[in-house]
Amino acid sequence: MPSTVGSRNTSTRSRATAQQTRDQLRAARRQQEAISELALLAIEALDESTVVTAAESCVARTLDVERCAILEHVPNKADQPVGISIALHGQKPAYAFLNVYAAHDRVFTAQELRFLRTVAHIVGAAIQRSRADAAHRQDEAHLRHRAFHDLLTGLPNRALFEDRLRHAVSRAQRERAPVAILFMDLDEFKTINDTFGHAVGDDVLRQVADRLGRCLREGDTAARLGGDEFAVVLEQATESEAADVARRISEAMVPPMRIGGLALRVGASLGIAAGGEDANSIEALVERADAAMYAAKRHSKALTRIGLYA
Repeated sequence: MPSTVGSRNTSTRSRATAQQTRDQLRAARRQQEAISELALLAIEALDESTVVTAAESCVARTLDVERCAILEHVPNKADQPVGISIALHGQKPAYAFLNVYAAHDRVFTAQELRFLRTVAHIVGAAIQRSRADAAHRQDEAHLRHRAFHDLLTGLPNRALFEDRLRHAVSRAQRERAPVAILFMDLDEFKTINDTFGHAVGDDVLRQVADRLGRCLREGDTAARLGGDEFAVVLEQATESEAADVARRISEAMVPPMRIGGLALRVGASLGIAAGGEDANSIEALVERADAAMYAAKRHSKALTRIGLYA
């Protein structure tokens, strides 16, 4: 009789062990499937927040815990009990911590710990890649900006001006719309540089750029071509509209520029060339605006002068 009872106990233990093994295998498969799904999403995701959200859901669903939160710190256990917290490393220090919230009596198996560490590794790698990509994009944007903008004034430079001008002339010819350009040259700027120094001269150029920008219409492009030379592309601007912009610029240049204890008046000569669907080449339009500017400089003694070459 005792032998029969012992056999039954052994059989019961064997069935329990077999069931436990099957449960562990199912859990392992479930965890592996979750890891594979998360890894694929991490490869395709464009931002780290998508991976973080997916990882939190993945852990909570796969381990059947209260919840999972990826935070930049380990929560205070007095405020919110945490079952386990694992650091997310890409590079030292940790980017964040994978915090699993579970019942006080929850014990994580070695298999579950391996699963959590794998999830943490995937998320850490995704964050590292996302931030490296963001830094790379930022560097590229900064380099593009430097390539097409004047470093002193922040205005578009000659290369970007010429690109905008080509676009404007092409649009004018395609849509039979007007287009105009304006050239501006500061008078006696060399005297200011020689008398007060280049730092003052740089401040003058920055203030000129600011005043110029406030006189334009939406869609116009102001540029610094170099030295004390500025230009404006006026898309879909008739001769009359271009002259109105030139007058606003001329009036904006009249008040003295206050730099330190100085109050400097800076004269300017402006030249306008207008065209349309029958506009000649870009080079011809530029030459006409340049000629109008120098004609204004020669033929007027006013502080600011406007020349029109239609």
